[in-house]
Amino acid sequence: MVRHKDRCMGRRRFLQLALATTAAGSLGYARVAAPAEPSNTLLRARRLLKTAVAIDMHSHVGGTAPRWVLHDFPDVRAGGLSAVCIAAVSDEPVLGHTDKDRVYATREPNPGEFHDFTLERLDFAEHAMREFDMIRIDTADDLRSAKARKKAGLLLATEGGDFLEGRLDGLELLYRRGVRHFQLVHYRADNGLADIQTEAPRYDGATPFALDVVRACNKLGVIVDVAHATLPAVRQIAEVSATPLILSHTQYVDKPGRRSRHINREHAELIRASGGVVGQWINATDFPDYAAFAESLARLADAIGVDHVGIGSDMHGLFHPLLRAYIRFPELIAPLFDHFSEEEVGKIIGGNYLRVFEAVECAARH
Repeated sequence: MVRHKDRCMGRRRFLQLALATTAAGSLGYARVAAPAEPSNTLLRARRLLKTAVAIDMHSHVGGTAPRWVLHDFPDVRAGGLSAVCIAAVSDEPVLGHTDKDRVYATREPNPGEFHDFTLERLDFAEHAMREFDMIRIDTADDLRSAKARKKAGLLLATEGGDFLEGRLDGLELLYRRGVRHFQLVHYRADNGLADIQTEAPRYDGATPFALDVVRACNKLGVIVDVAHATLPAVRQIAEVSATPLILSHTQYVDKPGRRSRHINREHAELIRASGGVVGQWINATDFPDYAAFAESLARLADAIGVDHVGIGSDMHGLFHPLLRAYIRFPELIAPLFDHFSEEEVGKIIGGNYLRVFEAVECAARH
């Protein structure tokens, strides 16, 4: 996720802005028409999306502050998705980036700033659900219900646990607000939770507080997402988590660069061993086209098994997105049929995530 340098605004003002900018393309997120003559694989993709549960494991649908907009949301259903995980980015108010696309914290937060900003993002998501008759996904059954009712849903998620400010009661508040997917760290190195991939280590992995947060998520029935965390941090989190882990958005490579957001096989294997899912992002820097995206997903599946692979687009969070609008989602998954069976494609686009969601719910009930 990339933070614009503008400061966030009050709740009433951002909702006014969102309503004022509903028209497609009004802030640069242009729609792109589907091909006039769809290929056989594209027709297969569209047919599958009519019946399969499809979910984007990580998204900034609706844009990033202060340019939160509404015109993205109808495309979720139009693109055939059952739901997207919409991220409330705790550390967003303090982030900036260099001319080389490096994202980092530019200042210390003001007291309560992360708390207020996170709740504003959740308010915006709830407003979008009312505006477009979407479903809030609180349970795995809600995902199935969305598909059966031909509606789209939003699964409320966090990106970075900075909101907590060292207190577990903040997690309970998020749960009451509907958050079911919790990513511990983002781009702020001094987060009190765990080391991040893009900065020098501070904690030798995960802090005791982070492990307490993981245990609390297990008890509540909240999915634990280890995206942005270093390999040592993920290893320590995997040792204490009683439920499968998600690594929602990354790219699998043989040798990740220094301070890279990419992961290697050992990193991916930790997620597989937990029973979890690695989500591949849709970064044009990594993939020149949809066929290259599919080939990379196939390599990841070869490494850790097709049952542990998913899609986390990082929609509107990437500097160089390959997928710019959900209306193009069928085109994204069509090349997967060159590498996978229809059953396997169904797992990748949502079935695997649904399985993890169910496992997390079941663990919380027992």
